[in-house]
Amino acid sequence: DPFNSTVRSDFQLGKGTISLRLDGQRGILRLQWTLPGRLQWRLIGKYDLWEQRSHCSLLTKYTGENSHIQLEVGQYDRGNMGAGFANPASFCISWGWKF
Repeated sequence: DPFNSTVRSDFQLGKGTISLRLDGQRGILRLQWTLPGRLQWRLIGKYDLWEQRSHCSLLTKYTGENSHIQLEVGQYDRGNMGAGFANPASFCISWGWKF
């Protein structure tokens, strides 16, 4: 997207997906790897080139027949390039089940 000075490329690597984004105006590079399945993975790392700061998060989720459990380290930025850099370190375990 030359109007917004952004570049994005998504491609398959085996069963997983890699998404690479570069925001030229803010100087932020973001890399996301996701792997679907019963045991899902999402790993995000990004770096602010102008401010020399970084952010990362990891989610792994196991989905059973009627339940799930997930572990999250760091906070998900929901695709927002500028979000997450000031977040404190975090760790979350959650679970759920259907009745």
